[in-house]
Amino acid sequence: MITSKAGIELIAGYEGFVDHPYRDTGGVWTIGYGHTGPGVSAMGTITRASGLQLLAGDVRDAEHAVNALGLHLTQSQFDAIVSFVFNCGPGTLDPSRSLGGALRRPGMAGVPAAMALYTRDAHGQVLLGLVRRRAAEGALFEEAPSNLPASWLTPKELRRCRELDELRELARRTRAQERRIGILVRRLTAQRKLIWQKAQPKPRGDGRGWDYGSRRQRYHSLLVRTA
Repeated sequence: MITSKAGIELIAGYEGFVDHPYRDTGGVWTIGYGHTGPGVSAMGTITRASGLQLLAGDVRDAEHAVNALGLHLTQSQFDAIVSFVFNCGPGTLDPSRSLGGALRRPGMAGVPAAMALYTRDAHGQVLLGLVRRRAAEGALFEEAPSNLPASWLTPKELRRCRELDELRELARRTRAQERRIGILVRRLTAQRKLIWQKAQPKPRGDGRGWDYGSRRQRYHSLLVRTA
């Protein structure tokens, strides 16, 4: 299996984007959407598009680890576990760990609770961002199968994203369909920029920040379709 667009959006939304190398709370050199590894500390400034490319590669490693378990998973369950493994590492899938053990029990009923245990940083402090991420991953794991884009989008954003996704999946497109794709991309790009502007501090924005109205997740859902 591979991660769906909604899964990528979940990861990007909680990782956040930083265009330059920095040390995370554990002292690990990081850039983009949580990318780590050799050479990160020497990287210069990168674009969001480059960050998404790095994220796609990093997610593949988590996908391989989850697929190696040989479990029968729904897309939502797979996306949730990949997001978790991307954030916490493949070692958490070991049978001796809480998540690894829960995944191997009949029904996997204890998976959300096992995920909820991982909310502390390297210094043992509980982080609100991790609490929210674990809750989102747990909810996604228990979500009924769906073909819709991310549920945090507004009705208009959801309608346009779904139409765009369906058009892009066509093997052959008419000129009218290509024009429609262009129109949808421009409208979603304008909406993405509006979300970014409103999330800024006053007086440039409304002062409510990125956590208001699922702005962070909405922004990244639109970004992956328009970058």
